[in-house]
Amino acid sequence: MILLNVIIKPVWVFGIDRQVQVVVGAEVYGKYFSLFSLSVVFNILLDLGITNFTNRNIARQADQLPALCSNGLVAKLVLSFVYTIILFFIATGSGITDHKLLFLLIALQVLTSFLIFARGIVSALQLFKTDAVLSIIDKGLMIVVAGLWLYTPLFNRAFTVDDFAWLQVLTVGFALLISIAVLLKRKVLQQFSADRAGVFKIVIQSLPFALTVFFMGLHNRADAFLLERIHTNGAYEAGVYAAAYRLLDAANMLGYLFATLLVSYWSKHITDRESIQKSLSFSHQLLIPAGLLLAVVALFLNKELYQLLYHHQSAYAEEILKWCLVTIIPYFITHIYGTMLTASGNIKIFMWLVIIASALNLFINAFAIPAFGATACVAAGITSQSVLAILTVIAVKNKTGYSVNTKVWLKYLMITAVLVISLFFIGKMNISTPAKLGIVVCEWFIIMNLLRIFSVRSFLNLINEK
Repeated sequence: MILLNVIIKPVWVFGIDRQVQVVVGAEVYGKYFSLFSLSVVFNILLDLGITNFTNRNIARQADQLPALCSNGLVAKLVLSFVYTIILFFIATGSGITDHKLLFLLIALQVLTSFLIFARGIVSALQLFKTDAVLSIIDKGLMIVVAGLWLYTPLFNRAFTVDDFAWLQVLTVGFALLISIAVLLKRKVLQQFSADRAGVFKIVIQSLPFALTVFFMGLHNRADAFLLERIHTNGAYEAGVYAAAYRLLDAANMLGYLFATLLVSYWSKHITDRESIQKSLSFSHQLLIPAGLLLAVVALFLNKELYQLLYHHQSAYAEEILKWCLVTIIPYFITHIYGTMLTASGNIKIFMWLVIIASALNLFINAFAIPAFGATACVAAGITSQSVLAILTVIAVKNKTGYSVNTKVWLKYLMITAVLVISLFFIGKMNISTPAKLGIVVCEWFIIMNLLRIFSVRSFLNLINEK
């Protein structure tokens, strides 16, 4: 599944999503990005941790499958209605008038939530290859259909953000139908036996996880909506921010995939301190240097990156891109240590740390966006994400005793110094941007090997042990 997503996600982000912004323009896409971000912030209301709870309990108690699925489905149907009402009132109360796009995005989030729930059941039944295929059906179809529309003269009508939303709704809906067919074939949905007490129990036991996810969504996505709503030129500013955030989101995929791998591995080996420390050190020594590479490249080659992706010059957008990508370092640190808190049973602590960080982020954005626009979002992101990263490292050290050797941090400083010096000179070379990127990535690999930081064999061993 990791390999399939590593292939599909970049194609989706850079081949489809980026091209949509190029075609419709920064301002139009900025409005879409703002509303989409709002729908993502509140999508935890569609689940409240039910999928996670159901997945975990089906894996442990297969005989409870009919009851867990039935109760989960009833709960999600009720929550879908609640989500729709709440999001509609928040959006209209904020001055949103594009109700067609609003309801398309609501439908997209609802269908995606049910797809994830169905995939969770498939995964709990140990049908991992099937789940891997289901995880890429919607994006795979979007790449084909939207790709033909955007890059060929096959369609005679210009592409719009409404078309983009409609295609996503249709492809996710198709993937959901395939998932339902798989569950029907396994006779999972033939015994429907929901009860109110069971539904209530699922929701209550899932609340700490749900609150953590909600505040993480608020922390990571609310800024785009605030930017479009409270800045005088909000749609354009949101479009500029979306262009930079797209790269951050794509890079953060590595962190999400590692967190998914680690939470399962650490939960399974939580009493084996040697295995936990070994995997913590390995994850740390892969993700953090990867984040350093991206951040330093962004600092020195931000103009080249922006022009390569969006085919025009914009000093302001290039500056936003530079500082937005620096945020990947605290993102990766939080993925590692937040996952450790979750796997070790300290999710409530992590929840409060996320609440603190999201409150700080909202405070900075609310006061700074009217004057500084997307720059405020970037500054707020760097500040609040760094605070969260530091707090999670301290919490893991205090609650579990796990930490990384000081020598490792010194190695990171060495990597940073070498990359900075190298990129200072590479940036002045009269060669293509891909060539510059190729040189610096090769140097990074050499440094990683010389300092004995990364090992492909260790990564493969970690996956096999999982």
